[in-house]
Amino acid sequence: PAGGEKEGWFKLNKGGEVQIKVTVGSFQQDTLAVVEAAVEAAVEAAPAAKRSQAERLAAALEALKRAKDVDAISGKDFDLLLRKLHGEFIGPSPLPETMQWLNALMQALWPHISTFTKKHMADVIAPMITEAAGVGKISVKRCSLGENAPQVGPIKCSACDGGLEVHIGLTYYSAVDILFDAPVAQVGVKNVKFVGTLSVFLRPLLDDIPVVGGVEVCFANPPTVDFDLLGIGNIADMPGIAGKIRDTIDSSIAAACVLPNRIAVPLAPASGAGVDLARLRTPDPLGVLKITVVSASDLEAADRNTSDPYVRIRVGATTWKSSVVKKTL
Repeated sequence: PAGGEKEGWFKLNKGGEVQIKVTVGSFQQDTLAVVEAAVEAAVEAAPAAKRSQAERLAAALEALKRAKDVDAISGKDFDLLLRKLHGEFIGPSPLPETMQWLNALMQALWPHISTFTKKHMADVIAPMITEAAGVGKISVKRCSLGENAPQVGPIKCSACDGGLEVHIGLTYYSAVDILFDAPVAQVGVKNVKFVGTLSVFLRPLLDDIPVVGGVEVCFANPPTVDFDLLGIGNIADMPGIAGKIRDTIDSSIAAACVLPNRIAVPLAPASGAGVDLARLRTPDPLGVLKITVVSASDLEAADRNTSDPYVRIRVGATTWKSSVVKKTL
């Protein structure tokens, strides 16, 4: 909550308890450090001399799960601590796998990838745009992908109907700075943000090469995409126009690869391998979800002590908006 106290007991595996009290002031404080301390206390209370590594992990996980159950920690921080625990306890576990080795490799290669991208923009992309636009020569004035490489992880693999599913976290925050120079104006983009979880389905599993019949790639939820426009594109950052541009980009991504849409690639021939290409591209739904808007209360006044509220629901690639209720809280 945004104020007050929250107190909870965290029982340790095979006896013992750890108690923490979180006091939050008028401003929301980060409870990650507090809960992390509780998890560490749980580990300390289970010394390695008396308990196995698996038992110590179970004690820490129990404390972490209880923290989440009482809303003392956000889902994002819960996942972060899961990854930290996975780094501390070596061995098989149900925790998501980190991709630190891949991220370190990407970061080392990123300056070279940025240099290649700049050259490719100048030698290939700009001439293609020039030919398509028909407004004169378009050149690349500057091109930088920023210092931060995309981050991959956590990655989690589990069994699904007829195969395997892999969920991969993708994060990209970077000071991208790309500017094209045209005879009529300059236009570019900077400060790109991309956050999402990519789902990869490997199915059906076969008893012959290539073992996997097909690959389906999609986002269960639309990824977060944001950026700033440069040059004449700054006009597009005006209220209303900016929203329409971002909605167009979100809709394009959703139409391509946000559930129920997906990118499906067959790996095995349809004949003789038991691979149904139609089902690969449009698998059977798991069920039907019905949502009914019942009521709303204690809404914020957005317009002179009143509001015109409505409900927007987004599930996968589908967005639904209710009718507007005028002048009500």
